[in-house]
Amino acid sequence: MPGLQEYNLGAVTTAPTPTEPAAPLAHDAPHWEAYEAVGDIIEFWGFKRVLGRIWMLLYLSPENLSAADIGAHLGLSTGAVSMALKDLEHWGIVIRASKPGSRQFYYRPEVSLWRMCSRVVKNREIHELEKLIQTLRAAKNAIEHTHGRGTPPSPRYLYAVKRLERLEKLVVLGSEALRLLFQERPLDLTTIQKVAQIRTLFQTSEGELK
Repeated sequence: MPGLQEYNLGAVTTAPTPTEPAAPLAHDAPHWEAYEAVGDIIEFWGFKRVLGRIWMLLYLSPENLSAADIGAHLGLSTGAVSMALKDLEHWGIVIRASKPGSRQFYYRPEVSLWRMCSRVVKNREIHELEKLIQTLRAAKNAIEHTHGRGTPPSPRYLYAVKRLERLEKLVVLGSEALRLLFQERPLDLTTIQKVAQIRTLFQTSEGELK
């Protein structure tokens, strides 16, 4: 994921300072397999493994945790926790909270997997598809601009423009289908029917590309 940096979980034997990672707390050892399992899934999605570890720590915690708590549990430096929490909040995977009488922020997990997936698809996959649509349009315009006026279009020119137009149509349909499927409100019959219609159009357009 753009903008994320590497987070290290390496344990050290010396006493920790505010900027150094410490060894994870001993009582977290039985939970570590669960932390790693979610870290693997998050990494598969293209995020840093540490984001999954933090989410799972919060999910298994009966109370909200501060950044210092998270660092102590997982053996992470202050900087690593800060960067990770910033990204987790950006993607809506954790939620910031406060406690009366405390100046610290505390964090709890988003527990709706559907909402989490919807936000990621909306803010990353659909965003990338929209960028691709603009790029395809620019490429088609560039081809049309280089074609000399007053001369008959060549077969290669016509073929390229036609293919770009159809590919753009496919990407637009795919983006709209994702937007409908991963909206945060529950799916209803109307939405399902729209997705089915898009699927039919998608298959028709794919056939035209062959």
